[in-house]
Amino acid sequence: MLRGLLFTPDGERLVPSYTVKKGKIYRYYTPIKHRRFGAWAGSHGPLPAAPIEELVVQQIVAALSTPHIVQSVWDRMQQIRPFVSRRRSMPSVAISACTASHCAWVMMA
Repeated sequence: MLRGLLFTPDGERLVPSYTVKKGKIYRYYTPIKHRRFGAWAGSHGPLPAAPIEELVVQQIVAALSTPHIVQSVWDRMQQIRPFVSRRRSMPSVAISACTASHCAWVMMA
């Protein structure tokens, strides 16, 4: 759901991953260094996908439920990408999704 949109506080990209144990799928986001070079390579470990995705969905719903925020985001989009029409695209939303011990920053474009 959030491929390419999650980063650790120090800017390292988080990538989706999963493992299967006893027939159950466990999804999570892990720092790219952790995945490529092993657990010792980064200072951040994997984060479970479900709580992060739930927080992001809650923040999107809250942001889109507030008309002045939607208008503000749309106005900014028109400045950045004036060729985008209302029928073609939704506005961008920047969100901070935090679990009990970790935060990830998301840019929805």
